[in-house]
Amino acid sequence: MTADFWQRWSLRLEAVVFVAAARLILAVLPFRRLQPALSRPLAGPPAPAAEQAAATASIQGAILWVWRRGWLRDSCFHRAIAAHLMLRRRGVPTWFHYGAATLATRGLTGHVWLTSAAGPVVGGDQAPDYVPLLCWGQQVTGEQPTDCNNPGGEIGTCQSKPHWEPQ
Repeated sequence: MTADFWQRWSLRLEAVVFVAAARLILAVLPFRRLQPALSRPLAGPPAPAAEQAAATASIQGAILWVWRRGWLRDSCFHRAIAAHLMLRRRGVPTWFHYGAATLATRGLTGHVWLTSAAGPVVGGDQAPDYVPLLCWGQQVTGEQPTDCNNPGGEIGTCQSKPHWEPQ
């Protein structure tokens, strides 16, 4: 077995652990405490752009792998928290976006998606269906999304279009 095989499986295991941790975090922490904790600046400088893009893609794949298995009955917010924590460990700043929509199949519903400077991480495929209401994230000079008005990592308002083009 190749090193790539083991790396992929270790990332998937990490995703399982972090999605489970996100479920626990969301169950015990009220939002007023959760949001500041998730908005803390990175401890050091952000990773180079190429490393950020590679980490975003690999973690996106691992989180989606866990979601497709349906083992943890996770939500978009669980996946966003897990991806955020995994990317934070790798020096990649991220931003949470919360939107709402009235969908014919579900009625009034909310959705959370996570972005990085490299683009959408998780939940971005459904983002165009939702009106962005809030966004918050880590502050790194020059890398804040243009649709996120949140000085100092506090909750801010969002413009109507995401800062990346949905695929």
